[in-house]
Amino acid sequence: MKKLLVVLFSVISVICSLFVMACGKDGEIVLVDFNDKTVTVQHGSRYTLEGKVYDTLGNEYALTAVVKDADDVEVETSDGGFNVEKDQYSITYSTEFDKETMSKTVTLKTVRKPIIELSDKREKTVYFGQAGSDFYTIPTVTVKAY
Repeated sequence: MKKLLVVLFSVISVICSLFVMACGKDGEIVLVDFNDKTVTVQHGSRYTLEGKVYDTLGNEYALTAVVKDADDVEVETSDGGFNVEKDQYSITYSTEFDKETMSKTVTLKTVRKPIIELSDKREKTVYFGQAGSDFYTIPTVTVKAY
């Protein structure tokens, strides 16, 4: 009987410890990774918006997003994202949590790097060296700059 009580007490202690570890400070349940941040993406790419967030117990909460450009003009989204066509955006995510509206802001900055594409389509043969030897076929190269 004594061994059974010790085992039962141990199991209850482990369960309570796991519950406390899953909570925030002082046992508070909080949203996981729900803080302001800055993200950098390629200009001309498509940005996918976050759709949900979780708390420390694993409960899921739906997010709503409002996207604005640097001129504070709201950007239309479709299929859970938008095309990155300007240099900076501000995305405000919000959700209902613990009877209040929680929000975070993601600042989206863009970089303009050239995109270089090599094609398997061979269009030119170039001669190097002595006559009749050293022929090379060069692939098609496409460079896009934004």
